[in-house]
Amino acid sequence: MNALLIHPDGRPEVVFGQIDGDLTTLAVLTQSALSALDAAAGQSGQSSIGSLQLQHEDCCITILPMPPVCWLRVQHESGASVAQVREWAEQNVQIHTPIKPTASRITSLADALNINAL
Repeated sequence: MNALLIHPDGRPEVVFGQIDGDLTTLAVLTQSALSALDAAAGQSGQSSIGSLQLQHEDCCITILPMPPVCWLRVQHESGASVAQVREWAEQNVQIHTPIKPTASRITSLADALNINAL
């Protein structure tokens, strides 16, 4: 089990367990999926998305909104409900005050995915 907190400025922070791989790519892909779902919900007249749970190989990934404006991506065993993951997160994840971005530049998705190439 692991958990990645994605701050409003896109900064990823491992808050539980260990995550192998590029945290920035995970954060960007998570935010992109959430933005696409939010845009689709907006077109149908529904409100913004809440929690999301996906089956991934032999585990699940649950994405929860965390106050005030963060997202928590939790990779966990199959069979745990969104409510169970939310309860676990409320008990185990401390949200720190996000650091304000130093640059006011808007980064495109292409730039974000190629951040290591710059």
